[in-house]
Formats: sequence, C-alpha cells, structure tokens
Amino acid sequence: MMKIMFAGSLVSSACLSISLIFMLCVPKLRKITRNRIHVQVFLSFMLRDLSKCGLDYVFYYKKFSAIANIASNKPYYEYLAEVTKVSKYYDFQSEPAVGYICKTISISQRYFQLVGLYWIFIEAFYLHTLIIESFFDCRKYIQTFYIFAWITPMGSTVLYFIRKFMKDDSPCWLTDS
Repeated sequence: MMKIMFAGSLVSSACLSISLIFMLCVPKLRKITRNRIHVQVFLSFMLRDLSKCGLDYVFYYKKFSAIANIASNKPYYEYLAEVTKVSKYYDFQSEPAVGYICKTISISQRYFQLVGLYWIFIEAFYLHTLIIESFFDCRKYIQTFYIFAWITPMGSTVLYFIRKFMKDDSPCWLTDS
C-alpha cells in the first residue's frame, strides 16, 4: 500500500510539473490570470507531494524498514501511527539529523498544504468575481493574491512550529500531540 501511495505521489508530482512547464512555456497561457492562479495551485500541490515523498522515503525506505511488513497493507493513517510508535523508541541520539529532517519535512508538508488551500480560496474568489462582479478587474490584484497565498500561511506555520518547539520534546513531529 505504501509503495502505491509513494508512486502515486511521484506520478502526481511528475504530471503537475509537466503541466507547469507547459503553462509557463506557452506565452498566451502565461498572460491569462486564471492560468497564473492555476500555476500557483499546481506548484503548491507539487511541493506538498514532494514533501510527503520525502517523509515516506526517510521513514519507510531508510529508517523503519522493520515495520514495512507490518504497515504495508494498512491505510496511511495506520502506517503513520506505526511509524510514530517506532519513532518514539528509535535512538535519535545516534543520528540526530534524522530528527531534524523529520521535523523540517513535517513543517514544510503542513505549510504547503495550507498554501494549496489558500490558492484554492483565491481561485474561488477569482471565479466569484468573474461571475457576480464582472466589473472587478482581478489582474490588478494578482500581486496581492501572491502575497496572500504564499505569505499568510507562513504565519500559522510559524506559530505551529513555535508551539511544537516549546511544548513537544519528541524527536519527530508526526502527530498533533
């Protein structure tokens, strides 16, 4: 099951990158506001998938292959619970970099997930303005959309990081404890 999910995330990232290249290389597509928003949505989804692949690679393929047989036929949340149980007993003192990698990937995965949701919100807002308020020109506000969708999620991600850093002494932040 995990291999299928890992492969699915890689295929998704590959398809999204092909779409990004296509949308960025065709000049007529680059100038359309809707496509510029789509590029940002695709980019955020691709980065989220790649961070998920990084987490799976570090834990499933490198460090915790002992539980691969246990978790291979389970849903992802059960697999994550197994990894969390093992990570509590894993000796991160011998390789502290693994804990830092885990924390970094966990935080980046949450950030890119929030960015994707913000871009979906902006896309809905853009479609709303096209349908309901046709006099509103969204092209003037595209820079504001960029700032809103890429910077605003950073605030809540930083707050999450500070809370985890201050209150959670586990070596890897896979759960919301």
